Amino acid sequence: MHTVPTWRPWCGDGAAIDTSWSAARDAEAWAVGLAELTVGPTPGRVLLQRGISAEHKRRWMGPAESAGTLAEELPRGLSGEIWCAATRDGVARNDGEPYLLLATWPAAHRPAAVWYAVFERSTAAWADAEADHLRQTLRRMQAVWDAPDEPGLGRRLRSPDGTLFHGDATSAPGTTPEELTTPPAWSAQFHDIIRQRWGDPTDRRSYDLALPADPPQSHGSADVPKPAALWVRARHRPAIDGLGGYDYLETRPLDPEDAPPIGRVDDPRVASALGYLTDHHARSPSLNEVAAHAQSSPFHFHRLFSRVVGASPKQFLLGVQLQMAKWRLRAGGAPVGEVAAAAGFSSHGHFTATFHRVVGESPTAYRERHNPRAHLQADG
Repeated sequence: MHTVPTWRPWCGDGAAIDTSWSAARDAEAWAVGLAELTVGPTPGRVLLQRGISAEHKRRWMGPAESAGTLAEELPRGLSGEIWCAATRDGVARNDGEPYLLLATWPAAHRPAAVWYAVFERSTAAWADAEADHLRQTLRRMQAVWDAPDEPGLGRRLRSPDGTLFHGDATSAPGTTPEELTTPPAWSAQFHDIIRQRWGDPTDRRSYDLALPADPPQSHGSADVPKPAALWVRARHRPAIDGLGGYDYLETRPLDPEDAPPIGRVDDPRVASALGYLTDHHARSPSLNEVAAHAQSSPFHFHRLFSRVVGASPKQFLLGVQLQMAKWRLRAGGAPVGEVAAAAGFSSHGHFTATFHRVVGESPTAYRERHNPRAHLQADG
């Protein structure tokens, strides 16, 4: 019996599909991606792939008016149908063409877009059980994206040219389908900020930024409330053989006591220190350590950092630690002691006292208020 995996393909890798999706192990080439019905699959919106050649790109991703391309069949995704090109109309193919298996599923909030997965092999036709499993897995992929289980989480996929090509609306009530693919103001600068603090973005690592949020957008007679600052977690995936190449972006609201929002800074020492403090918050680096990383004396570094950021290194570090702790409290059921240690606090007691003093309630009360289901899994 097949089970539906819980991996998230927009921030995972092909190995996750190979091990969790039985059909992929038997496919000679496969791709998972998003497509507009009016355009069809395009190389830039392939999320994951394996074994795709130039011929595959030509056959699978040609324009909609080209016979034999996937664009011909994608409208079937509006009804969640699935088909096997090898046995269309119940007739087995004998023309030497490979056996093709395609599943599509509508993208929520965006009526002209679909998720798709395509598998190809030349050795044997696809069985009904494989086709059913493919559709179930693709449906799960869409559901996990469009209904995140973390309160306040928003997600976007961004092309290298700055285009947003998919997003979810669960964390922004009233968001229109057009706004899901309208780049926010901060998205134009976050690559530059990453380069300033960490260097060129690399594959499969996350970058955490606290940035000012965009102003509220008008929806009819009311404005959608938005936080003053956002935690942006960015993950870069480079193009592979001309396919894909995108940024996976998560956004979460930030409270005043979290890391202060700050974009590009004029001094490279401060920029480097911001990245260092964020990356190493879990072990609470000392002022001397951070100053040495920034190649400055502790005294001068403290003055410089405080002037540029508007908060001391210690205050910034505490903001990041509280931000990470609150995220873990909202999104999971780990014991409070584990949350404290992961965020960089020396003890359960120190974390609880600091959290209560700064946030105004205990970690347990915070978790229960924001995510009661997670609270039931925790030790309190």
